[in-house]
Amino acid sequence: MKLRKELLIVFLFLLIDDVIEFIFPMDPLYEQFSFLSQCGFLCLCLISYRTSWLTGFLFSALCGLIQDLFFAVGFPFHGILYGVLGACASFLSRLGKESILRKFWICFMLLVFENLISFGWYSMTGTIQVQFRTWFVHHELGTLIFNTLAFFVLEYIFGVMERYQTIRRHRIQRQEKRKYRRLRLTGK
Repeated sequence: MKLRKELLIVFLFLLIDDVIEFIFPMDPLYEQFSFLSQCGFLCLCLISYRTSWLTGFLFSALCGLIQDLFFAVGFPFHGILYGVLGACASFLSRLGKESILRKFWICFMLLVFENLISFGWYSMTGTIQVQFRTWFVHHELGTLIFNTLAFFVLEYIFGVMERYQTIRRHRIQRQEKRKYRRLRLTGK
C-alpha cells in the first residue's frame, strides 16, 4: 500500500478510538475498571513494522502530530514518542524471522512502553494525579486486554488488504501481458 492510504487508515483508526472512548468513557477518578482503545497506535506499529526505520520514524511522527492536533493534549509529545516507537518497530522487525507471534510481542511491548511513558509524562506534568498501582490495575490491565484482541483483528484486516492488493496486482499484470501479446501479434 502507498503511504497516503496508510495515513488515511491510521487516521480512520484514531477516529474509531475516539468513538470507542465516547461509548466506553474512562473513569477519571480511577475507581472503576476502564480501558483505552489504542487501535490507531497498533495500526501505526503494524505499518511501521514493514518499512525502513527512517520511513517508520517519519510516518509515525506525522501520525503522532496528527493525534496531538486532533485527538490529544500536549502538542509535540505524541509526535516525538510515536516517531521513536515507529523507528523501534521498524528496527526490531529486521532482527529476526517473520512470524505473527514475533510481530505481536514487538507491538505489545511498544504499546506497554508507550503507556508507561505517557503515564510518567502526565504524572510529571500534573495532568493526572494517581498512584502507579491504582492506574495499572484500574486502567492499564483493561487497556492491554482490549488492545491484545484489537491487534489480532487489525492483523487480520491488514492480511485481507494485502491479499486484495496482491490479487489486484496479478490481475493488472495479466492484462498487461495480454495487451503486449496482442500488440506483438498485430505488429503495431
